[in-house]
Amino acid sequence: MNSRTSFFNKSLIRSDLRRLWWISALHTIGIFLFYTFLYLDQYTGEYGYLPTGVYTDFGTSPIYRMSPAFYVLAILVPVGLSAFLFSYLQNNSSMTCLHGIPVSRKTHYFSHLLSGGIMLLIPVLINGLILLIFRTNKNVADSYRIIDLFWLLASGLLYELLSFTAASFIMMIVGNAFAGFCLTFAVAALPAVAESFVFYFCEQQLFGYVYNGDYSLIQFLYALPDEMLTSGKWILYLALSVVFVLAGYGLYRIRNLENHSEIIAFPKLRPVFVYGVGICFGCGG
Repeated sequence: MNSRTSFFNKSLIRSDLRRLWWISALHTIGIFLFYTFLYLDQYTGEYGYLPTGVYTDFGTSPIYRMSPAFYVLAILVPVGLSAFLFSYLQNNSSMTCLHGIPVSRKTHYFSHLLSGGIMLLIPVLINGLILLIFRTNKNVADSYRIIDLFWLLASGLLYELLSFTAASFIMMIVGNAFAGFCLTFAVAALPAVAESFVFYFCEQQLFGYVYNGDYSLIQFLYALPDEMLTSGKWILYLALSVVFVLAGYGLYRIRNLENHSEIIAFPKLRPVFVYGVGICFGCGG
């Protein structure tokens, strides 16, 4: 029997991989069809597009500018995967079965996180390997540097890590998987929406107010579509991922497992959710 104090349980990890391997497979195919294939189709063959110059940094490399689909999938798929991984918390029979085995909540939580990380890592590495293999074609080899491929894969994994840990944190709060999926994106967009509303209110009500984008929370928190990740955002996103993991574990430890049918599993947070939704609809109206 595995120790109750261990962080990971091999049986739980294998069960997750057997149950949800198809998400990883679809993720692999999605990255290939909407990114890797498009890139190779453009640069392979006798009439492939040759690079027009020497690319000295990742931000100007064609492998970075090719398609936003790689990053879109890196944000969307981890949220769905987290919802499936922790869906047992919303089902009474599954929850009773899993929490009836001699495994602590800590082991449950970190085992699911590890299995999710494995399923997110494999698609990125497979497509990276495909791009690396096709460097035998001169057109492909001339279109990007090895270091550009490394930064592409690393930045994609960073987006996946942040999205997955944030979604897992939200799944500890909610008692409904669909609500968790929606609430994850709502929380992610909340800083931008709040700042935009404040700036709009100030422009309308304060005479002489001028918006200064240099101090924008949006620019500080978000990596815009045409923006390469800076070292500051790398540190910020890694720190946020650690915070989400620890906060999610803290919530899992104190969560009342009987509240599996509620939108918000913590009664004290329900007024926050209700008033938050009301304020959002009020501002939108």
